[in-house]
Amino acid sequence: MMRRMTRGNILGNVFGALAAPLLVLIVAVTSSTARAGDLSEPKAAAKTFLTAMINHDLATMRSASIGSEDDWKRAEALADVVAAQKKFLDAAKAKYGDDPKVPRSDQAAQLQEKLEGTEVKTEGDEASLLDPKNPQANPMKLKKSGPDWKLDLSSMRPRASGGAAASGAGEPEQLRKMTGILNEMGDEIAAGQYPTFTDAQTAMQQKLMAALAPGVGANPRGGATSAPASQPSR
Repeated sequence: MMRRMTRGNILGNVFGALAAPLLVLIVAVTSSTARAGDLSEPKAAAKTFLTAMINHDLATMRSASIGSEDDWKRAEALADVVAAQKKFLDAAKAKYGDDPKVPRSDQAAQLQEKLEGTEVKTEGDEASLLDPKNPQANPMKLKKSGPDWKLDLSSMRPRASGGAAASGAGEPEQLRKMTGILNEMGDEIAAGQYPTFTDAQTAMQQKLMAALAPGVGANPRGGATSAPASQPSR
């Protein structure tokens, strides 16, 4: 039986597929102690790659990773999403600084604790970064190339619940759409288009739905079903 596609499960699939690599990315940036270009051991190599991603340093990302051209295009597109996400959050913090819904820097402590708890499992020339608190999570993997450890880009492919490949979420085309929306939202927030952060969140959800799942939520007469301007927090 085909599952009914709704606003919730479409957005959940998209963001769920990207959550793990993005979370590891933020962790690496907020708590990285590896020196620049350090590929001497698996965790340091992962930090090198992910720090380069947050800084949109594509050359270092290339040198610190291995994978197919398709996997590289996905990683490059993900770096664009992260840069756009930073623009969106910076604009939100500047505009809605006192709104408790805007993500705060105190999350860094939780992320750092998560990274410190990551375990490295090495088998010959391959290694995995495992979260002992979430053993079902798709691990980030690395491979040894000569004297260096490099991130295996195939391990960053999005996964749905249960480890199966996600249906399209995280592919370069969809990532580029997300990048465009996040950049657009950052500009619109800075221009004062949204009175509250809740308004901005609602607008971003609507833009994402229109771009990533066109037609979902449309009413039978052909008109789009719009979300309310604001929704109470749960």
